[in-house]
Amino acid sequence: AVIARPGDVAGLNKLLINRLFGVLASDGWEHVMHKDGVDVYRKRVTGIYTGGEKFYCIKAVGVINAPAVELYNLLKDPKRTDEYNQELGGIEDLQDLDSNTKLTWAASKRYGPFKPRDFVTRTHFRRMNDGTYVVMSRSEDVDYHKAGADYIRTEVLLSGNVMRPCATDPSKTEFTTVAHVNPGGAAESAFGARLVNHICTQGPVNFIRKLEGAVGGVRSAH
Repeated sequence: AVIARPGDVAGLNKLLINRLFGVLASDGWEHVMHKDGVDVYRKRVTGIYTGGEKFYCIKAVGVINAPAVELYNLLKDPKRTDEYNQELGGIEDLQDLDSNTKLTWAASKRYGPFKPRDFVTRTHFRRMNDGTYVVMSRSEDVDYHKAGADYIRTEVLLSGNVMRPCATDPSKTEFTTVAHVNPGGAAESAFGARLVNHICTQGPVNFIRKLEGAVGGVRSAH
């Protein structure tokens, strides 16, 4: 059954790609940490979309010792998600919107005091003209819920992974990941928001290094 009408898929994808690169290039990023060769930044993003005012947008940048196309193909394959994301509690492709865009349901496991979360996103895959690869997601307002499951619905305001071949060594990739999420539920309380804002700065380092391991890259010294 059709869960969502595709509408102007290409037009909305273009808008979301422009939004992603606009946020990445904007001023005001605060450097939070450098760990395992990854730099993590945070920023309050307002005025572009609503719902994330209490939560930081997180950006992380690191070099992965593998070609960009290998990372792109890994991220496109839902069967390999558990190779780099052990926090995922389930994933299911719901509908193709076009050859490079799909609706996906996914859930996370329980983390600390927070109940498991789930979300439905539009995920778009693109190879840019300059050889950069992009995988980006945004929540879609789709009435889809797993029968018998007790999840808190999360809103993914902005999520993207940008893979650029390193200029000095194309066999390596400058990998940038960005995420701005409203987890919903108790996480929206003042205490919950503080805890989420602390936790979300830790995850990108592990994510980038697990991606490297999943594609067989051996990290060089940083």
